[in-house]
Amino acid sequence: MLFKFKITQCSILILLASNLPLNDLRAQQRSLSDLQAAILLNAIKYIDWPDGRSSERFVMTISGDDNLFAALEQAVQSKQKDGKKITVSKLDVQKVDATACDLFFLGNDAMTSFEKARDLFKAKPTLFVTSKESYAKKGSALNFVIVNGKMVIEINEPVIKESGFKVSGALLSMATIIK
Repeated sequence: MLFKFKITQCSILILLASNLPLNDLRAQQRSLSDLQAAILLNAIKYIDWPDGRSSERFVMTISGDDNLFAALEQAVQSKQKDGKKITVSKLDVQKVDATACDLFFLGNDAMTSFEKARDLFKAKPTLFVTSKESYAKKGSALNFVIVNGKMVIEINEPVIKESGFKVSGALLSMATIIK
């Protein structure tokens, strides 16, 4: 009886363990998206947008990252930026109006459209954000990367200045600056 119990117990453990990597990967993706959402919402507190934005809402548009979209949608409940209600929308890069959003995040699933998005937001008051290694050097304003197991924000200084944004010294001191 004890032997039968141990075999059953071992079988259950093996079955559970075989599902762990997939569940663990999903959990890691969700927690990474939650972390990116939290950092992004905190980072925008330290960035001043150019004057002339007339919308009553602060619009964050996400393309190519459903996990980040879900995390932001949950995180922005009743949050504001400069007195404007923050809203999150999901849109394909091909359909984005550069004047309709304040922040555009291009996720890894849409990186084939990077050049189109970069050109669309060049010198516009829309903060262009990515999360792929070396993409700040390629033209995004902000880029999230993992360095030595830690999330790092890269800030492309020329893109920020050309678009008219002002970034506080506090955020600059925590970021890697791309010149």
